[in-house]
Amino acid sequence: MSKQFYSDFAISLSRKLYSALRGYSAPSYPSESYCVDRNIEFYLSIPDIPVTITFLHKNEDGSVPPCLDTTLRNFYSCCTALSFLYTVDNYGAFFDVLLHLSGCSHFTYNEFVNSSTASVIGCPNYPIGPKGRFFFCNYIVFSHILESVRRILGRPVLVTSGYRCLRLNSAVGGAKRSYHVRYRAVDIAVSPSEAALLEPLLVSRFKAKEFIVGSDYLHIAF
Repeated sequence: MSKQFYSDFAISLSRKLYSALRGYSAPSYPSESYCVDRNIEFYLSIPDIPVTITFLHKNEDGSVPPCLDTTLRNFYSCCTALSFLYTVDNYGAFFDVLLHLSGCSHFTYNEFVNSSTASVIGCPNYPIGPKGRFFFCNYIVFSHILESVRRILGRPVLVTSGYRCLRLNSAVGGAKRSYHVRYRAVDIAVSPSEAALLEPLLVSRFKAKEFIVGSDYLHIAF
């Protein structure tokens, strides 16, 4: 893990995640039940992927907690609960540290929000408010799915489109009810032959709701 992740921020988040995973703390916020209800379909679609969490903080005796094995669904639940503790100023760091703690080191927050079109039209394409940051945790799940994709392809995976705010989605001609707007889709740069290799994993095993192959990209939604 890079030294940049051994900051006070990362250590504090490690401690909070450890408590959440061990059931020592269960923060509750006014918007949480609403978000959980609205996101139940995505939650139930999360693949059965094992996740090993590595911690950075130290116990009272100075020892670092041992790694903890859990499921992607359980890890995601803790991430969404903790998301309410963070603001627009530090949410990107929150997202990236969680990916590193869970061994998902090849993807970052910026990959799921960056857009050349958004830059051209001056559109701030990032999750707005506590509810937006809750739903954006869906991309933590996508990151782990894309790690599996990366292993199959044997090469880095380029995310060409992740989250889209309404204005950006309209500018790129996206469908009105696009899964991108709902934090539930990602496009990656692959050839049609590579997409065929990925279909057994993403459709047969992980049950993707949308699997759309373009000339140089693959659209996946859950």
